[in-house]
Amino acid sequence: MAQQQPVSEGEQPLAEIVVTSLKISQTAQSVPAAVTAVTGDEIDKLGVTDLQSLAALIPSLQINTIRTQASITFRGVGQTLNSPNADPQNAVNINGLYVPMEMSGVSFYDLERAEAVPGPQGTLYGHNATGGVVNIITKRPGTEYGGEGFVEYGNYQTVHAFAALDVPVNDQFAVRGALNVLSHNGYYNNGEDDADSKAGRLTGVWKPSADTRLTGIVSYSHDGGIGNTQQNNPPPQGHWRDLSFDPEALGYFARFDTFSGSLELDHDFGNHLTFTYQGGYNSLTALQKNATWAGPPPAPGINKYSTEETSHEARINGDWDRLAVIAGLYYFSSRSPYTADVTPRAGLESINGPFVSRSNSDAIFGQLTYTIVPGLRLTGGGRKSQTQKRLDGTNTTISKNVSSVIAYDGVHTSNRTDWKLGFEQDLFGSSMLYGNVATGFTPGGFSTATAGAGSTAAVPFSPITLTAYTAGLKNRFLDNRLTVNVEGFYYDYRNFQVSARNAITNQNTVYNAGKAQVYGAQIDVLYSPTASDRVAVSLSPLKARAITLVTPVCNCDGYDLPYAPKLTGDLSYRHVFGLSSGAQVIALAQFRYTSSQWAFYNHPAGGLIPSYTTTDVDLTYQPRTGRWSVGAFARNLEDSVIRTAGIPNAIPGPTSYFLAAPRTYGVRFSLALQ
Repeated sequence: MAQQQPVSEGEQPLAEIVVTSLKISQTAQSVPAAVTAVTGDEIDKLGVTDLQSLAALIPSLQINTIRTQASITFRGVGQTLNSPNADPQNAVNINGLYVPMEMSGVSFYDLERAEAVPGPQGTLYGHNATGGVVNIITKRPGTEYGGEGFVEYGNYQTVHAFAALDVPVNDQFAVRGALNVLSHNGYYNNGEDDADSKAGRLTGVWKPSADTRLTGIVSYSHDGGIGNTQQNNPPPQGHWRDLSFDPEALGYFARFDTFSGSLELDHDFGNHLTFTYQGGYNSLTALQKNATWAGPPPAPGINKYSTEETSHEARINGDWDRLAVIAGLYYFSSRSPYTADVTPRAGLESINGPFVSRSNSDAIFGQLTYTIVPGLRLTGGGRKSQTQKRLDGTNTTISKNVSSVIAYDGVHTSNRTDWKLGFEQDLFGSSMLYGNVATGFTPGGFSTATAGAGSTAAVPFSPITLTAYTAGLKNRFLDNRLTVNVEGFYYDYRNFQVSARNAITNQNTVYNAGKAQVYGAQIDVLYSPTASDRVAVSLSPLKARAITLVTPVCNCDGYDLPYAPKLTGDLSYRHVFGLSSGAQVIALAQFRYTSSQWAFYNHPAGGLIPSYTTTDVDLTYQPRTGRWSVGAFARNLEDSVIRTAGIPNAIPGPTSYFLAAPRTYGVRFSLALQ
């Protein structure tokens, strides 16, 4: 469902958003998939500063963030493993470039829009797009001098400040600079789960001719503070936000530094043929000392890791009377050293690593859409890719001053062909029927453990594969004031990856589940009864269960998959009050219901996350000039306790969880200069 900005009198109530999710520019309503497009205005108004808060605006999406790291589950398909030796099953791309899981949780700011497409996107995006794709597009410089910014102040001593400036150097070259600062006290009583982040981005666009555009972007962010930990379930003090230790006295801290640079070249050859190159470099350096779980007693741990990755894609887009073509080449390389040093109890220290995970991938892909007769289009595409995974490392266990060191390594190369077949049929009025069959995969890899004594070979695990069958109907009625979109889907989901402790090696090992079955629907309704009102409703019933899943900890056949609530529902209402002075008061309310869901594949005691609701509200006054505004907001009005990522065997346990933000509220002042 495409989210819209507030409308004024005389505007089209449901004006379309142009998206690029399928690597062509098209309106969200014309995409043959349940694409969600959220504008930068919507993102700012509802306080979206990271991927986790973005999930509140996207149906069927569950996101768990741990500082810079984000684990995404889309319609029950997701990766619960969170170390670099396992790839995510849902891709996050910023300005067209893939961002690794360790970096995908960085703060969001100065956004043009966010797009999400559920279902495997193996043909256009390749590996790690098994369950879907989230695309983040940042703002480009304007053609005139101007600036914008805001300052927010709220509870927990929250200060959020943002500023951006557009500088058109000449008719061919323009620059946009953006800065973002966010800080707040800890959400726990002892100061844990605080924020201290600073970020900046510089974007330059050069147009040497009417046919050529070169866009360069560099950005840097720092995330510091005390850090965050997991609360025991049930909480020993009886309150979810109470912890019994002093993190500052224990020297706990977090330090995450990320850098990214990208270059995009677009050239129009004429005759409806264009060329695009997108390439970039991302790096992360992370060091955190904190309690792996809060106990009591807390289990101190030190995590040290870094990631470097480069990617390059070159593609040709052609669009003629009856034929549209996309064809391209892709290359990706990453290197991730990692060490986790945990003391789960007195006299025992467990060091996972240091290990180095490496990945290299190249691919060739193509997709074409052909108009058979007016109104009927067929789509077919394929992608041939080769991926090599390497892992080298050691594990160390120190018990009563006696050390045990185990080394491991592994190399594996896999070849994969993904494909897509689909159709689109224009019906009466502004309606379209579509259907697709598509595949996707997530590479295999190696556990950070060996098969047994005397072996140095890391235990391999197989790639995940998914075949999706989807059908949908998109409609617009009442002179485009009512949108009703429905999509049904069925997924054949195989070899998804889970973790269990191997009794022989006493190390966590990744196992492949045999098969899972996922099916459900997404229903999106958007209605604008007047130019000043907008109502949006989304419902996402879902059934995601394991058909074959056996590990050393359970025979889990028939169990529900993790982070797959049986129902999520979203309701939002926006009204624009017009004042006689020409000023406006814009009121917005957003409600989400999420049914109960399991956090772990084996359904342990304490592993069920209860159902919860969240309500976000925003009230903004904007004068006739529109150059400034002042408003108030509140998020998670219910103060719901929302459990996110967890550990099934914490002490005292039986489980522990990270928590999403509690109730927050504050005021905002915004300024726009032209």
